[in-house]
Amino acid sequence: MLDKPENFSGRDTKPTFAAWWARVGNYFKYYETTYVKETDKIAFVGHRMSGNAEEWYEARAAQLKQQNKEDDWKSFASAIETRFSSRFEQRDALRKIDHIIYDGHIELYIDKMEIANARAGLSGVIWREKLKGGLTRPMKKKLSNVGRLPEDDIEFVEVLREVGKNLEDEVKEENSSNRKSPEPKNPKKTPGSKEVKDHNSSHWVNKKPGKKSDKGDRSDKGSSAKKEQRYKTKEDATKGVDPKLVEKRFKNNDCLAYGKPNHRWFQCRRPIITTSSRSVAGNKRCIPNSAIQEEEGEKPQHNAKRTKVSAHEVGREESPEPHRYTQRIPAWEKKLFEEDSEKESD
Repeated sequence: MLDKPENFSGRDTKPTFAAWWARVGNYFKYYETTYVKETDKIAFVGHRMSGNAEEWYEARAAQLKQQNKEDDWKSFASAIETRFSSRFEQRDALRKIDHIIYDGHIELYIDKMEIANARAGLSGVIWREKLKGGLTRPMKKKLSNVGRLPEDDIEFVEVLREVGKNLEDEVKEENSSNRKSPEPKNPKKTPGSKEVKDHNSSHWVNKKPGKKSDKGDRSDKGSSAKKEQRYKTKEDATKGVDPKLVEKRFKNNDCLAYGKPNHRWFQCRRPIITTSSRSVAGNKRCIPNSAIQEEEGEKPQHNAKRTKVSAHEVGREESPEPHRYTQRIPAWEKKLFEEDSEKESD
């Protein structure tokens, strides 16, 4: 059973005239066997009017009675549409049609467009172009593959509905085939642990707080240090060094090659220092690589680059007075200076 349309007041309030008039037409279609006479239809519409609309209906009926004329349904429908149709209603309906976009549900898209067009009253080429205007690119491409589209509005809508359903089925099959397996749940947290995202995957793992492990870095350093060992034997590390100076470095737990503490000759990466004097530049205290290569029977390689000398040593060479040193001399180095000075005096 279809409910009767609600009363229409004739003002710009809900329901609007277009919506109310469409409900009246649907009601007459549903009860077409009941409302056969035109006078019955006009009387029913007048009964569903109130306010300004009711006043208009009564004035029209009185005017026709004075003229001794009988009202018919065609004239009555034309008069009521002329009187209450809003001049802005069609414009608003056209704007609404332009904002309707296909979002993957063809049935819903067609329903929205037809409801808006009930007020706009479009048909023919303009209506079909509006229907195509709100479609997406894949949908337009599918529709163009159909070939020549029908020129009848109803047939065009049916073709559009069929193409849309086929596209939606293809999208569903593609999504089901590409569906990813569910990710495993997060592991149980241990006391004092923190949830951290693993950079190698998209999962979260529990990590206990603490210092970062650098075992891998140390092992890499150790392996590279073994490969880069400069002196293979003790004789190589002390080549050209005075035996007394070697003995002195051994007693002081210094490097036999370079003469400084905190490392041994097999760990040393520096060139050999043949004298204990620290006032001499590094290139004067070292055995040149060319001399070592000549002893081993190799041709000397002349490098264009000079041996690097630290700024600390250059400053001490240029400064004749020891009290003008800009840096503090360590105790072990001061001790070596004193021993060297005693040897020179002897």
